[in-house]
Amino acid sequence: MSQSYIAPVELEKAYRLLNHGPTVLVSAQHGDDRNVMAAAWACALEFKPAKVTVVLDKSTKTRQLVEQSGYFTLQVPCYAQLNMTKQLGTISKLDDPQKLEHCGVELFYQKDLTSPLVSGCIAWLVCKL
Repeated sequence: MSQSYIAPVELEKAYRLLNHGPTVLVSAQHGDDRNVMAAAWACALEFKPAKVTVVLDKSTKTRQLVEQSGYFTLQVPCYAQLNMTKQLGTISKLDDPQKLEHCGVELFYQKDLTSPLVSGCIAWLVCKL
């Protein structure tokens, strides 16, 4: 799948991708272990330097991966991903190790980045702790 439609956004203006308060998908990876979850509490924290905040319960697999890797990706899903987003927010990878496959998640990677991105979203923000 080609991602030729992806265009960079100036870091100083990246907050605009979250300013409208969407439910986002949070993805992270450590080694070969990766996960994606839905999160409703994500927003811009500072404009310069650009910072975001997202609430991830300490019991989630995704938070474990974020803490281990130091990176995560926030992505804004599109309407066609409504059911997938609901499933990602309902099923825990701790309960279902095949969660991503069962939810129909397709991941891709951008050059020089180790944090997975969910295909089909309308925006991605790769973040470092």
